[in-house]
Amino acid sequence: MAESAKVFALDARRDAIQSVPPGLSGGDGGSTSDGMEARVKVLEDKFDRIESKLDGISKDIGELKVGLAHVRGKLYSMPSTITLLGFVLAVLGIAGLAKYFAP
Repeated sequence: MAESAKVFALDARRDAIQSVPPGLSGGDGGSTSDGMEARVKVLEDKFDRIESKLDGISKDIGELKVGLAHVRGKLYSMPSTITLLGFVLAVLGIAGLAKYFAP
């Protein structure tokens, strides 16, 4: 039973390969291609538009990388929370001590 299914599948593949779509005469180079040039031209025009859009996106990504590097540099140069907390405690400590030493 399985063997007959395989034979049927192979026959169906052979028939699909041998069938030629309407408007084409076969694979010998003498095929007709009604409207093929116009369709290829449309595809080429669409590809050119897509390519220009991709170039723009690539440029935008490059600018984003530069901006991100700038922000990252600013972020790394900012003091941390512990540094700010230490500074506030030092100022409060100095102010607390100053009241004992001030005349």
